Amino acid sequence: MVSYREGDYNVICELSGFKAKRSQCRKTWDGYLVRRDFWEPRHPQDRVTAIPERQGVKDARPEAADRFLTAGEVTPDDL
Repeated sequence: MVSYREGDYNVICELSGFKAKRSQCRKTWDGYLVRRDFWEPRHPQDRVTAIPERQGVKDARPEAADRFLTAGEVTPDDL
């Protein structure tokens, strides 16, 4: 029940829409003013940063030029 308290004022919870006293509310990490039973701490995974991966190849070599066989270069005996 919301009643008069000296120095305390009424606010509307931004998540539930219920009226509450300011002393019964908290601010969330993203700036919303909510009742204490709707307040949640910021999730630890929100602050995780990615670790950059090494994308390079250690022993990189250029690709060899294409070599096309001519007719008669390979015989059935070669296979």
